[in-house]
Amino acid sequence: MNREWSMYLAKQYGISIEDDLSQTKGEYTVQDLIEQKVQMREFLEAQSSQMNHIALAVTGTLFAKRYSVLSMGVFDALIRYQIILDTSPQHTFITRKDGGEMGIVLPETAVKLLSELSDHEVEVFLSSFVYKHLTPLFQRVSEVSRSKTTHLFSQISYNTAQKALQLKMDIPEKALQIDRQWKTLLEVPAGCDRTKKNPLAMEFRLYHPSDGSSPYYIRKHCCLAYIVRGGDKSRVCDSCPLLTDEERD
Repeated sequence: MNREWSMYLAKQYGISIEDDLSQTKGEYTVQDLIEQKVQMREFLEAQSSQMNHIALAVTGTLFAKRYSVLSMGVFDALIRYQIILDTSPQHTFITRKDGGEMGIVLPETAVKLLSELSDHEVEVFLSSFVYKHLTPLFQRVSEVSRSKTTHLFSQISYNTAQKALQLKMDIPEKALQIDRQWKTLLEVPAGCDRTKKNPLAMEFRLYHPSDGSSPYYIRKHCCLAYIVRGGDKSRVCDSCPLLTDEERD
């Protein structure tokens, strides 16, 4: 298997694919963070201390924004390299980095070739990521930090939707595949309550800058990163809903 994708995922998203996870030290498995409230609190409090000791509710929201590297990486790899990542919580490791940033470590066995999977198997991998990984993880983050789960999912939904939009601009010949896999990611799988939407299924307003530069989506909820910068609202992201379109320009 060509390993170009491995270098790409590491550089773009901080996702490392390792042959031997026995050497992984100081990291947390997602399963541990889901199951052990004490470990989740320890993780979030450590992140808070790296970000000027901001409130835990803000830390929780930023956790979701920064964790979106995994969601973006999963979708990008699926489109760009025709591979899918098995993100089972028991073998997904989270590493803490400076400034509250995070890295992801997965085993080599987590990498699956799309050509060797049925459509149903792809659906299972994607739905498992949403319902068996993100959902219980964010429920635990919300419980510990008091951040709203809708705000957490909003961060990851926005960044992944923006990535899908960027992929369409970068690789227009794959637009149909992007739409198809995006729809698959947002489906509610059999066995789940289909009266409720997939938590990633959110709509974002598409903004067209007046200078003619590339369009981008506007977030539904502020990511609160400006609080780490001293609470200066003049330093919010261009995609922030706190800005008017005039201020955005």
